[in-house]
Amino acid sequence: MNYFDDLDIPVAGHVPDAHCRTHSPMYYGIQYNQEGEIELKIGDGPRRIVSGPVAFITHPGTVFSYKLLPGARHYYYAVCFTGERVRKFIEGGLLSLAPVTYPVHDSARFMQTILELIKMRRLGQQDICVNLVENLLLQLRLPGERKFIRQTPYQINALKSLAEKIRQDCSREWDFAREAGKMFITERHFRTLFTQVNYLPPQHFLLRIRLEQASKLLVYTKDPVSEIAGKCGFRDDFYFSRLFKKYYRFSPRRYRKEFGSFS
Repeated sequence: MNYFDDLDIPVAGHVPDAHCRTHSPMYYGIQYNQEGEIELKIGDGPRRIVSGPVAFITHPGTVFSYKLLPGARHYYYAVCFTGERVRKFIEGGLLSLAPVTYPVHDSARFMQTILELIKMRRLGQQDICVNLVENLLLQLRLPGERKFIRQTPYQINALKSLAEKIRQDCSREWDFAREAGKMFITERHFRTLFTQVNYLPPQHFLLRIRLEQASKLLVYTKDPVSEIAGKCGFRDDFYFSRLFKKYYRFSPRRYRKEFGSFS
């Protein structure tokens, strides 16, 4: 018996926009909504609206339902698996069956792992696929507790709102000193609070969102790489390509060739 034969991955792929499903699954699954709002109900839990990037676990015996709300792209993916190794995941604490959602703090890394899994499954690379599933589960584990500076509800709401504005308009030249001034706090204190609420410093958060947007355009459009760089706020094509390769381990053109919908 091959060491990796105790996990089967029957499903790994993209779910179309505006999809709606109520399902009692045969398999265990990682459901991932990278962007946009979905209406979600897991088991006996309440029906609620959740926004990406967010993941949740599905498993046999628990009915779940979701609706990808119309009018926006969601970039929703599902990875389903079964086999003896799942028991080890559960017993070892790697896989929780609690009906909760998991905010994905490094969505670019999570999305990259899913795309690699889809490709390796297509190529029949079972050992790599098993490792990639475990990697996804590891990424969903909640980070350790950290010491926090106490935040007011106003600051939390303002910083979450700012993060959403950055997602919607990442090509803009954001002035974070000015954003700190709007909240009547120092720039240093602003960086600390922003990092605690959004898990990355503001400038790193902006770069991550720009690169995520670029990766989507590379996959789902035929736009030239230089045009994509400009749309995502990069004024220098060489800097964009160098940064993209550092972040995704592929150059933009290679990334499109590997994962693009039109390749």
